[in-house]
Amino acid sequence: MSEMEKPMCPKCGTKDYVVLDTTGEKIGTGVGVVAGGVGGWCGASGGAALGATLGSVVPFVGTIVGATAGAVAGCVLGALGGATAGGVAGNLAGEQVDKANRMFRCNKCSSQMQG
Repeated sequence: MSEMEKPMCPKCGTKDYVVLDTTGEKIGTGVGVVAGGVGGWCGASGGAALGATLGSVVPFVGTIVGATAGAVAGCVLGALGGATAGGVAGNLAGEQVDKANRMFRCNKCSSQMQG
């Protein structure tokens, strides 16, 4: 069986509804988003310090408000950037696991099979 060929469903006997099971891809994306978000939040302390410094210099409603807004913005942007990067990396890793395992699912009868 070639790499792109789908197996025939043993239950309903069709290839038309057989798709590669993407469980590893979904798990990898979720783990990557969480790990990247936490890492980005923790690693954003330098960005938060810079944001607080810039926020205290810029005449905002007050120096404390500007520093707080800058610190929060630095942490949030760090977490979002980390979550995005982690999600992409986790998705790619999970996709490779799914291709290696070659588990298929029939969308017509919900049976699972090895390819």
